[in-house]
Amino acid sequence: MISVDVECWYQLVCRNLTGRLVPPSRSCVELTKRVLSLLREKSVKATFFVLGNVAEAFPELVESIDAEGHEVASHGYTHTHLAKITPDEFREELDRSLHLLTRILGKPVLGFRAPEFSIVEKTTWALDIMAEYGLKYDSSIFPIKGSRYGIADFPRAPVFVETMGRSIIEAPLSTIRLLGRNLPVAGGGYFRLLPYQAIRAAVKRVHSEGRPFLLYIHPYEFSEIRLDTRSFPRGFSRGSAIKMELKSNLFLKTVRGKLARLLDEFRFSSIKEVLRDALGT
Repeated sequence: MISVDVECWYQLVCRNLTGRLVPPSRSCVELTKRVLSLLREKSVKATFFVLGNVAEAFPELVESIDAEGHEVASHGYTHTHLAKITPDEFREELDRSLHLLTRILGKPVLGFRAPEFSIVEKTTWALDIMAEYGLKYDSSIFPIKGSRYGIADFPRAPVFVETMGRSIIEAPLSTIRLLGRNLPVAGGGYFRLLPYQAIRAAVKRVHSEGRPFLLYIHPYEFSEIRLDTRSFPRGFSRGSAIKMELKSNLFLKTVRGKLARLLDEFRFSSIKEVLRDALGT
């Protein structure tokens, strides 16, 4: 399964550095088009988890993703870590995002991914709310022991989770088991840092265990990142901005090439398509 988290890097960094939420930049549209171009070239369909405020600013982008046969799912509205909001605030975010995407698409949304994979042990209440809203699946849990996210003992393959008399499928990000620990290999910084042969071996290993491999990418990983801070509010740390830019650009140029090779060598599709029997779609 291949998934794309459609969010604006500039917007997220500005909030991280200044505490203010600025409108998403049009650059996220252009970069998402690069992802769409590669998927079109490889005849692959993906799941796009679209951030609500990006969809609101650029509804034509959501329409384009859908028109090309990809699945559109929710990534929340403001990309706020679930540990920083209450259940009622999450319900409001989810409601706003789902109504917006449903209005643009003219059909219901089936899936959700929490910002920063923030379904952790203390935020599993969010699964109850997702099921309450009729969502069929979530893809927010990383079965690792991480400093910012992860539930180390969570199953490493899609599984039904019972929630308040309802159920929802959790499709966790892929990991490999090594020396008694689950190691992340599924995307983001892990995908940038690992050589292609290591990623290839991880996919084969996950397949050999009878599990589908679930990969994630971001559109901003398809271009070198240059942070223009001239429009930022005063008071932020320029040193932190430079550090963030350097970290985000590390091995960034390898992403498109590795992804293209992976799509050539293995058969990928959207989460909805791979899990269609379990989802009943």
